[in-house]
Amino acid sequence: MASPFYHQPLSTTDSIRIVGITPNHDLEAQVHCTVSEYSLAQPLEPFEALAYAWGDASDKIPIMIGDNNQYLPITRNFLNALKSLRRRDKVRLIWIDAICIN
Repeated sequence: MASPFYHQPLSTTDSIRIVGITPNHDLEAQVHCTVSEYSLAQPLEPFEALAYAWGDASDKIPIMIGDNNQYLPITRNFLNALKSLRRRDKVRLIWIDAICIN
């Protein structure tokens, strides 16, 4: 059974979280993401940023996070943005304020 997504506080003040959107050839497939912590003291892979503050808050759809069968309810507009950003062949790294900020 799936449980709601929650994250632990960042381990250091020079760490950030980055969301990885898992690739899928079917652009309409359920969105699955990972959330990983990275140190700003180390070189990072390139990533993009997405602000999440739009859409009908009463119209939420769950996305799956990580390998622990956790879900995060997001707005339909945000889901559509993630689907359009998802690549077919490799993970796309994105910093998303609503998920990545402590």
